[in-house]
Amino acid sequence: MRQAWLPDEWPHEQVDLIVLSEMGCYLNAASLATLAERVRTSLLPRSTVLACHWRQPIAGCALTGDDVHDSLQRGLALPRMSSYVDDDLRLDVWSLDARSVAELEGSGSTSTSRAGATADASALYWP
Repeated sequence: MRQAWLPDEWPHEQVDLIVLSEMGCYLNAASLATLAERVRTSLLPRSTVLACHWRQPIAGCALTGDDVHDSLQRGLALPRMSSYVDDDLRLDVWSLDARSVAELEGSGSTSTSRAGATADASALYWP
């Protein structure tokens, strides 16, 4: 973990996971667009980007969580793999690779995703 002023001090390396949580609202639109560009250039072939932001207005912030996620969707130009939205928060996941976990693992089925693992609608069990 590192502390930096974003997007100016974005690290020059590639990673497989980037989490943007509760920070995009504090940027202006131009800085957020720059951040999305820098995130995009930092991704490895099967990387994932996860963003989670408060949807309600925040005093002193020009952007809401919805504004942030809409801007990220445009700027990242990646397939959105999943999304969760309620009255208070928004969580989106994007990936360079639009295949599902089952497709990536070659199983083609969601009932068994790893050797010996079984899934149902409520939980994933690892024997």
